[in-house]
Amino acid sequence: MAEQANEAKSEFLAQSVHEFKNFVFGIQGCAEIIKSDLKNLIHKIESGSTSDQAKNLHELKIDFEFSLDIIDSAYELTDFINDLIDLNQAESGEFKINKNPNPTDIDNILKQSVKLMQKRAKKSNILIITKIEENLYQPLLLDQRRVKQVVINLISNAVKYSPQETVIEVFAKTIDDEKGIKPKRVEIIFRDHGFGMTEEEVEIALQKYKTIENANSGKVDSTGLGLPIVKYLVEKQGGTLEIKSEKNLGTTIRVVF
Repeated sequence: MAEQANEAKSEFLAQSVHEFKNFVFGIQGCAEIIKSDLKNLIHKIESGSTSDQAKNLHELKIDFEFSLDIIDSAYELTDFINDLIDLNQAESGEFKINKNPNPTDIDNILKQSVKLMQKRAKKSNILIITKIEENLYQPLLLDQRRVKQVVINLISNAVKYSPQETVIEVFAKTIDDEKGIKPKRVEIIFRDHGFGMTEEEVEIALQKYKTIENANSGKVDSTGLGLPIVKYLVEKQGGTLEIKSEKNLGTTIRVVF
């Protein structure tokens, strides 16, 4: 009986998520069209316009920024929906890791992910600094899409939980044990100088659907899905995830594949 109820829940969630995605894609598409039209109009006015048109320039720029906010919100909602799908599949045992038959280019994944997150960081005057070892160890057969999901999720969290005008650091290097018994691995460090957490709050953050309640929690919208899914994706591929955090000083997350 419980198994049937769980299957019914999973099926309902999958159908609901599909419908939500359609709505979000519609909003995203409309906002992209509005953004494009406004961008073209602003360019025409700035290129040489009458004084009457110039009066509307300020309002148009405000509308343009508003369209960007809509698009960002749509992407965040899409991320939430995808996290919900992943969590549902993990709970039902349907989640699959598709390991790439070719070595995973973690160097490229990190650079692409940082580039993708720079825009979001720039809005808060946050600087993302990277230090990736040259000739980073490559012969790792991982699910490339899931590794990128882990990286983007952790950088996004660092941006979300950092005050303005702070720095986020992303480091990557090849590691090996001193005796050379274990194969080489890749260590990725994500360090922010944000709100930070106590040891108890770290434990809460790693639990599904749990959110931290403190003086900073009202400053950030959190679903309580991000870190549990990251931990699952890392460990599902034989990796490890460690979190060290200190209240009001920041958080360092260490991922090893």
